[in-house]
Amino acid sequence: MTHTSTTLAAGLVATLLAITSSPARADEPDVMIYKVKPGDTLDLVAAELYGDHAQVILLVAANKLVKPRPLRPGEKLRVPRNREYVTQPGDKLSALATVLLGDERRAWLLASLNKLDETAPLPAGTVLQIPLHIPHVPAGPEPLASIAQQYLGDARSAELIKRYNALDHDLVDKGEALEIPLTTVRVRKLPPLDADSQLRRDKADANERAVGIALPQAQRAWRDGDFDLVRKLLAPIDLDFIDPPSAIAAAVLRGKAELAFDDPDAVKRATEAFKAAIERGALPLRAFDASPKVRAAWTGAGGPIDGK
Repeated sequence: MTHTSTTLAAGLVATLLAITSSPARADEPDVMIYKVKPGDTLDLVAAELYGDHAQVILLVAANKLVKPRPLRPGEKLRVPRNREYVTQPGDKLSALATVLLGDERRAWLLASLNKLDETAPLPAGTVLQIPLHIPHVPAGPEPLASIAQQYLGDARSAELIKRYNALDHDLVDKGEALEIPLTTVRVRKLPPLDADSQLRRDKADANERAVGIALPQAQRAWRDGDFDLVRKLLAPIDLDFIDPPSAIAAAVLRGKAELAFDDPDAVKRATEAFKAAIERGALPLRAFDASPKVRAAWTGAGGPIDGK
Protein backbone atom coordinates (compact mmCIF):
# COMPACT_ATOMS: atom_id res chain seq x y z
CA MET A 1 0.00 0.00 0.00
CA THR A 2 1.42 3.42 -0.97
CA HIS A 3 2.05 6.29 1.45
CA THR A 4 -0.70 8.28 -0.31
CA SER A 5 -3.21 5.45 0.10
CA THR A 6 -2.31 5.06 3.77
CA THR A 7 -2.75 8.78 4.34
CA LEU A 8 -6.12 8.76 2.54
CA ALA A 9 -7.46 5.88 4.60
CA ALA A 10 -6.25 7.44 7.85
CA GLY A 11 -7.81 10.77 6.89
CA LEU A 12 -11.20 9.18 6.26
CA VAL A 13 -11.07 7.45 9.64
CA ALA A 14 -10.26 10.72 11.39
CA THR A 15 -13.03 12.60 9.60
CA LEU A 16 -15.72 10.08 10.48
CA LEU A 17 -14.64 9.43 14.06
CA ALA A 18 -14.89 13.15 14.76
CA ILE A 19 -18.68 12.99 14.37
CA THR A 20 -20.80 10.81 16.65
CA SER A 21 -24.43 9.79 16.40
CA SER A 22 -27.05 10.79 18.96
CA PRO A 23 -30.62 9.73 19.72
CA ALA A 24 -33.41 11.44 17.79
CA ARG A 25 -36.06 13.75 19.11
CA ALA A 26 -39.37 13.33 17.31
CA ASP A 27 -41.55 15.13 19.86
CA GLU A 28 -41.16 18.74 18.77
CA PRO A 29 -44.43 20.65 19.03
CA ASP A 30 -46.33 21.47 15.86
CA VAL A 31 -46.99 24.99 17.09
CA MET A 32 -44.86 27.84 18.27
CA ILE A 33 -45.86 30.73 20.51
CA TYR A 34 -45.91 34.29 19.23
CA LYS A 35 -46.05 37.22 21.66
CA VAL A 36 -48.19 40.01 20.26
CA LYS A 37 -46.47 43.39 19.81
CA PRO A 38 -48.19 46.81 19.88
CA GLY A 39 -49.84 47.45 16.53
CA ASP A 40 -50.10 43.77 15.59
CA THR A 41 -53.19 42.44 13.91
CA LEU A 42 -53.90 38.85 12.93
CA ASP A 43 -53.39 39.79 9.28
CA LEU A 44 -50.01 41.35 10.03
CA VAL A 45 -48.89 38.39 12.13
CA ALA A 46 -49.90 35.98 9.34
CA ALA A 47 -48.01 38.08 6.79
CA GLU A 48 -44.93 38.25 9.02
CA LEU A 49 -44.80 34.55 9.86
CA TYR A 50 -46.13 32.93 6.68
CA GLY A 51 -45.47 35.63 4.11
CA ASP A 52 -49.18 35.69 3.26
CA HIS A 53 -51.86 37.58 5.19
CA ALA A 54 -54.47 35.18 3.77
CA GLN A 55 -53.11 32.53 6.14
CA VAL A 56 -54.86 34.35 8.98
CA ILE A 57 -57.28 31.42 8.83
CA LEU A 58 -54.57 29.25 10.42
CA LEU A 59 -54.22 31.59 13.38
CA VAL A 60 -57.98 31.77 13.81
CA ALA A 61 -58.28 27.96 13.79
CA ALA A 62 -55.25 27.30 16.02
CA ASN A 63 -56.41 29.79 18.64
CA LYS A 64 -60.07 28.67 18.51
CA LEU A 65 -61.33 32.09 17.57
CA VAL A 66 -64.82 32.46 16.16
CA LYS A 67 -63.49 35.12 13.79
CA PRO A 68 -60.53 37.51 13.54
CA ARG A 69 -60.48 40.03 16.40
CA PRO A 70 -58.21 42.81 17.70
CA LEU A 71 -55.09 41.64 19.50
CA ARG A 72 -53.78 42.76 22.87
CA PRO A 73 -50.06 43.57 23.27
CA GLY A 74 -48.42 40.78 25.25
CA GLU A 75 -51.08 38.25 24.26
CA LYS A 76 -49.67 34.89 23.21
CA LEU A 77 -50.84 33.27 19.99
CA ARG A 78 -50.46 29.65 18.98
CA VAL A 79 -48.91 29.53 15.54
CA PRO A 80 -49.09 26.26 13.55
CA ARG A 81 -45.74 25.51 11.98
CA ASN A 82 -44.00 23.11 9.70
CA ARG A 83 -40.84 21.54 11.06
CA GLU A 84 -37.87 19.42 10.16
CA TYR A 85 -36.85 15.98 11.37
CA VAL A 86 -33.41 14.45 10.79
CA THR A 87 -33.58 10.68 10.41
CA GLN A 88 -31.58 8.27 12.52
CA PRO A 89 -30.39 4.73 11.66
CA GLY A 90 -33.27 2.31 11.21
CA ASP A 91 -35.94 4.94 10.59
CA LYS A 92 -38.68 3.99 8.14
CA LEU A 93 -41.23 6.31 6.61
CA SER A 94 -44.17 4.28 7.87
CA ALA A 95 -42.97 4.43 11.49
CA LEU A 96 -42.10 8.11 11.17
CA ALA A 97 -45.56 8.83 9.76
CA THR A 98 -47.05 7.27 12.89
CA VAL A 99 -44.91 9.40 15.21
CA LEU A 100 -44.87 12.65 13.24
CA LEU A 101 -48.25 12.59 11.47
CA GLY A 102 -50.29 10.28 13.70
CA ASP A 103 -50.90 7.48 11.19
CA GLU A 104 -48.53 5.14 9.32
CA ARG A 105 -50.85 5.34 6.32
CA ARG A 106 -49.66 8.92 5.84
CA ALA A 107 -46.17 7.81 4.85
CA TRP A 108 -47.08 8.60 1.24
CA LEU A 109 -47.30 12.30 2.12
CA LEU A 110 -43.83 12.33 3.71
CA ALA A 111 -42.48 10.57 0.62
CA SER A 112 -44.20 12.96 -1.78
CA LEU A 113 -43.27 16.11 0.12
CA ASN A 114 -39.62 15.09 0.40
CA LYS A 115 -39.34 13.51 -3.07
CA LEU A 116 -38.53 10.06 -1.70
CA ASP A 117 -39.43 6.53 -2.70
CA GLU A 118 -41.87 5.38 -0.01
CA THR A 119 -40.50 1.81 -0.08
CA ALA A 120 -36.76 2.59 -0.34
CA PRO A 121 -34.40 2.42 2.65
CA LEU A 122 -34.00 5.80 4.30
CA PRO A 123 -30.43 7.03 4.91
CA ALA A 124 -29.79 8.35 8.41
CA GLY A 125 -29.15 12.08 8.51
CA THR A 126 -31.81 12.85 5.90
CA VAL A 127 -33.63 16.10 6.65
CA LEU A 128 -37.38 15.51 6.27
CA GLN A 129 -39.83 18.35 5.90
CA ILE A 130 -42.86 17.76 8.12
CA PRO A 131 -45.92 19.65 6.87
CA LEU A 132 -47.87 22.11 8.88
CA HIS A 133 -51.33 20.74 9.63
CA ILE A 134 -54.46 22.22 11.11
CA PRO A 135 -57.51 20.57 12.71
CA HIS A 136 -60.94 21.20 11.23
CA VAL A 137 -64.28 20.18 12.75
CA PRO A 138 -67.29 20.99 10.56
CA ALA A 139 -70.18 22.81 12.22
CA GLY A 140 -72.50 21.00 9.85
CA PRO A 141 -72.35 18.71 6.80
CA GLU A 142 -69.57 20.04 4.56
CA PRO A 143 -68.11 18.90 1.22
CA LEU A 144 -64.41 18.14 1.17
CA ALA A 145 -64.10 20.38 -1.87
CA SER A 146 -65.31 23.32 0.20
CA ILE A 147 -62.80 22.55 2.97
CA ALA A 148 -60.00 22.22 0.42
CA GLN A 149 -60.92 25.57 -1.10
CA GLN A 150 -60.98 27.19 2.34
CA TYR A 151 -57.60 25.95 3.54
CA LEU A 152 -55.68 25.00 0.40
CA GLY A 153 -57.14 27.47 -2.08
CA ASP A 154 -58.08 24.72 -4.53
CA ALA A 155 -61.18 22.53 -4.44
CA ARG A 156 -59.29 19.85 -6.36
CA SER A 157 -57.12 19.27 -3.27
CA ALA A 158 -60.12 17.54 -1.71
CA GLU A 159 -58.52 14.25 -2.76
CA LEU A 160 -55.43 15.05 -0.69
CA ILE A 161 -57.58 15.70 2.40
CA LYS A 162 -59.61 12.57 1.71
CA ARG A 163 -56.56 10.34 1.46
CA TYR A 164 -54.78 11.96 4.41
CA ASN A 165 -57.77 11.27 6.65
CA ALA A 166 -58.46 7.81 5.15
CA LEU A 167 -62.01 8.77 4.20
CA ASP A 168 -64.32 6.90 1.85
CA HIS A 169 -66.79 9.77 1.41
CA ASP A 170 -66.71 13.31 0.04
CA LEU A 171 -69.22 14.89 2.42
CA VAL A 172 -68.16 15.06 6.06
CA ASP A 173 -70.68 15.19 8.89
CA LYS A 174 -71.01 17.72 11.64
CA GLY A 175 -68.34 17.12 14.29
CA GLU A 176 -66.29 14.77 12.08
CA ALA A 177 -62.76 15.86 12.96
CA LEU A 178 -60.25 16.23 10.14
CA GLU A 179 -56.60 17.15 9.90
CA ILE A 180 -55.62 19.32 6.97
CA PRO A 181 -51.99 19.04 5.78
CA LEU A 182 -50.70 22.30 4.32
CA THR A 183 -47.79 21.16 2.19
CA THR A 184 -47.13 24.54 0.57
CA VAL A 185 -47.36 26.76 3.67
CA ARG A 186 -44.16 27.44 5.60
CA VAL A 187 -43.23 29.46 8.62
CA ARG A 188 -40.74 31.90 7.14
CA LYS A 189 -37.98 31.25 9.67
CA LEU A 190 -37.74 27.96 11.52
CA PRO A 191 -35.54 27.61 14.60
CA PRO A 192 -32.18 25.90 13.96
CA LEU A 193 -31.90 22.13 14.29
CA ASP A 194 -31.37 20.90 17.82
CA ALA A 195 -27.89 19.63 18.68
CA ASP A 196 -28.75 15.93 18.23
CA SER A 197 -30.31 16.48 14.82
CA GLN A 198 -27.43 18.68 13.68
CA LEU A 199 -24.94 15.97 14.66
CA ARG A 200 -26.82 13.43 12.53
CA ARG A 201 -26.97 15.85 9.62
CA ASP A 202 -23.23 16.54 9.94
CA LYS A 203 -22.48 12.83 10.14
CA ALA A 204 -24.47 12.22 6.96
CA ASP A 205 -22.59 15.01 5.17
CA ALA A 206 -19.23 13.62 6.33
CA ASN A 207 -20.06 10.07 5.23
CA GLU A 208 -21.37 11.24 1.87
CA ARG A 209 -18.14 13.12 1.24
CA ALA A 210 -16.05 10.21 2.48
CA VAL A 211 -17.73 7.55 0.36
CA GLY A 212 -17.44 9.80 -2.69
CA ILE A 213 -13.66 9.71 -2.19
CA ALA A 214 -13.23 6.20 -0.82
CA LEU A 215 -15.44 4.14 -3.13
CA PRO A 216 -13.68 4.99 -6.42
CA GLN A 217 -10.31 4.46 -4.68
CA ALA A 218 -11.49 1.11 -3.32
CA GLN A 219 -12.75 0.01 -6.74
CA ARG A 220 -9.33 0.78 -8.24
CA ALA A 221 -7.62 -1.04 -5.38
CA TRP A 222 -9.86 -4.06 -6.03
CA ARG A 223 -8.87 -4.11 -9.70
CA ASP A 224 -5.21 -3.87 -8.65
CA GLY A 225 -5.63 -6.76 -6.22
CA ASP A 226 -4.90 -4.60 -3.15
CA PHE A 227 -7.67 -6.10 -0.98
CA ASP A 228 -6.21 -4.80 2.27
CA LEU A 229 -6.51 -1.24 0.96
CA VAL A 230 -10.12 -1.92 -0.03
CA ARG A 231 -10.88 -2.87 3.58
CA LYS A 232 -9.02 0.12 5.02
CA LEU A 233 -10.76 2.60 2.72
CA LEU A 234 -14.27 1.29 3.31
CA ALA A 235 -14.10 0.36 6.99
CA PRO A 236 -14.67 3.95 8.25
CA ILE A 237 -17.82 4.45 6.17
CA ASP A 238 -21.05 4.26 8.19
CA LEU A 239 -23.42 2.70 5.67
CA ASP A 240 -26.48 3.90 7.58
CA PHE A 241 -25.64 7.49 6.68
CA ILE A 242 -25.20 7.23 2.90
CA ASP A 243 -27.60 6.70 0.02
CA PRO A 244 -28.64 3.09 -0.77
CA PRO A 245 -26.73 2.69 -4.09
CA SER A 246 -23.45 3.85 -2.52
CA ALA A 247 -24.08 1.78 0.61
CA ILE A 248 -24.75 -1.35 -1.46
CA ALA A 249 -21.68 -0.86 -3.66
CA ALA A 250 -19.43 -0.26 -0.64
CA ALA A 251 -20.81 -3.17 1.38
CA VAL A 252 -20.58 -5.69 -1.47
CA LEU A 253 -17.04 -4.63 -2.35
CA ARG A 254 -15.94 -4.77 1.26
CA GLY A 255 -17.49 -8.23 1.68
CA LYS A 256 -15.66 -9.53 -1.36
CA ALA A 257 -12.39 -8.04 -0.13
CA GLU A 258 -12.80 -9.72 3.26
CA LEU A 259 -13.04 -13.09 1.54
CA ALA A 260 -9.64 -12.59 -0.05
CA PHE A 261 -8.12 -13.32 3.37
CA ASP A 262 -7.90 -16.68 5.13
CA ASP A 263 -8.20 -15.57 8.76
CA PRO A 264 -10.96 -17.32 10.78
CA ASP A 265 -13.23 -14.26 10.95
CA ALA A 266 -13.09 -13.33 7.25
CA VAL A 267 -16.30 -15.15 6.36
CA LYS A 268 -18.09 -13.61 9.34
CA ARG A 269 -17.01 -10.10 8.34
CA ALA A 270 -17.99 -10.72 4.74
CA THR A 271 -21.39 -12.05 5.77
CA GLU A 272 -22.01 -8.96 7.90
CA ALA A 273 -21.09 -6.70 4.99
CA PHE A 274 -23.37 -8.63 2.64
CA LYS A 275 -26.22 -8.43 5.16
CA ALA A 276 -25.81 -4.66 5.21
CA ALA A 277 -26.04 -4.58 1.40
CA ILE A 278 -29.14 -6.78 1.40
CA GLU A 279 -30.84 -4.64 4.04
CA ARG A 280 -30.29 -1.56 1.87
CA GLY A 281 -32.01 -3.24 -1.08
CA ALA A 282 -29.26 -5.05 -3.02
CA LEU A 283 -30.42 -7.01 -6.06
CA PRO A 284 -29.86 -10.77 -6.26
CA LEU A 285 -26.23 -11.73 -6.85
CA ARG A 286 -25.49 -12.92 -10.38
CA ALA A 287 -23.88 -16.34 -10.11
CA PHE A 288 -21.45 -15.89 -13.00
CA ASP A 289 -20.12 -12.68 -11.41
CA ALA A 290 -19.06 -14.29 -8.14
CA SER A 291 -16.77 -17.02 -6.90
CA PRO A 292 -18.16 -20.00 -4.97
CA LYS A 293 -16.75 -18.46 -1.78
CA VAL A 294 -18.61 -15.19 -2.39
CA ARG A 295 -21.83 -17.03 -3.31
CA ALA A 296 -21.65 -19.08 -0.11
CA ALA A 297 -21.21 -16.00 2.08
CA TRP A 298 -23.95 -14.15 0.18
CA THR A 299 -26.48 -16.92 0.69
CA GLY A 300 -25.33 -17.21 4.31
CA ALA A 301 -26.29 -13.56 4.69
CA GLY A 302 -29.77 -14.36 3.35
CA GLY A 303 -29.23 -13.00 -0.14
CA PRO A 304 -30.74 -14.61 -3.24
CA ILE A 305 -28.68 -15.57 -6.27
CA ASP A 306 -30.04 -15.01 -9.76
CA GLY A 307 -33.60 -14.87 -8.42
CA LYS A 308 -33.41 -18.31 -6.74
